[in-house]
Amino acid sequence: MSEIKDYMIQDILDTKKYLSKIQRGGLSDFAPAIITCAITGMQQSKKNNPYLPVTPDEQVETCIGAYEAGAAMCHIHARNPKNWDAPAQDPEDFYQINKRVREACPDLIINNTVGGGYLRTHGTGSLGVLCDIAATSKAEVATVDVEGMPAGVIGGPNVAYTITKGEMDELVTKLIENGTKPEFECFDIGDILMVNDMIATGKLGDGPFLVDLIVNPTCNFQTVSYIVEAMKYMPDNAVVSLLPTGAAQFPLLAVGLTLGLNIRVGMEDNIYLSRGVKAETNAQLVKKAVALCEMLGRPVATPEQARQMMGLGQPRVYE
Repeated sequence: MSEIKDYMIQDILDTKKYLSKIQRGGLSDFAPAIITCAITGMQQSKKNNPYLPVTPDEQVETCIGAYEAGAAMCHIHARNPKNWDAPAQDPEDFYQINKRVREACPDLIINNTVGGGYLRTHGTGSLGVLCDIAATSKAEVATVDVEGMPAGVIGGPNVAYTITKGEMDELVTKLIENGTKPEFECFDIGDILMVNDMIATGKLGDGPFLVDLIVNPTCNFQTVSYIVEAMKYMPDNAVVSLLPTGAAQFPLLAVGLTLGLNIRVGMEDNIYLSRGVKAETNAQLVKKAVALCEMLGRPVATPEQARQMMGLGQPRVYE
């Protein structure tokens, strides 16, 4: 496979490079877009969408569908077998899903949530780590929530979901020890500062660094200007994906693709295929993302290409 060029954030922000490509061939000369599918999430439930995959069988099946539809990576939130609306409490729950997905999808990039943040209630301190058990599940990539969400987004008006620099360092250390590449989810521009500080420690090497820009109305502003401004503060050698949520998802994904970013879809971020029509499978959302890429003329990354761009090796084997 030939080397893929100009996919780091500094290449995307280089005006001369951008113009030389878009004025010559539209988006056809841009690096292929990595499509990630976040299949379930933490907050969604079958009450929101009866088709949400929560059991291991459902999650494996939906990963296969997303993979066959064109996703290069699937982001997995294992659920608790005793309560499918709650996060898993045992690393083995993640590991078994990862193993089954690998058996069915030979080169799909397996991404687990690790959360890493804490739910804190005013006046009572920490309520405990969220999804940290996934850090030992041997995922190839794992998302680290940076800083987190403001009070009221999860758990009510007096609960905040946050992560300190010390907690982030501890979690990233654990991921690296388990051979997992961290992917940083940034909920606002200030979160990017924490990622830059983490990179400055040298713990992550020279990159590529994986960063997700979440565009969520509970945390920031779902506007083109917000996305463009946030891109300016990304660390060099970062592979950046755009994660809009809700009804704004696909309009903003079109913006992200045009800007040269990678994209994420899936029922974690948006349970609707179109206005008033709930998605019945994650594959439907991936197919819509692929169709958007095709309409705009942007190539779609294969899992092999995505591995090259993200600095991953051969697919991880689960015994």
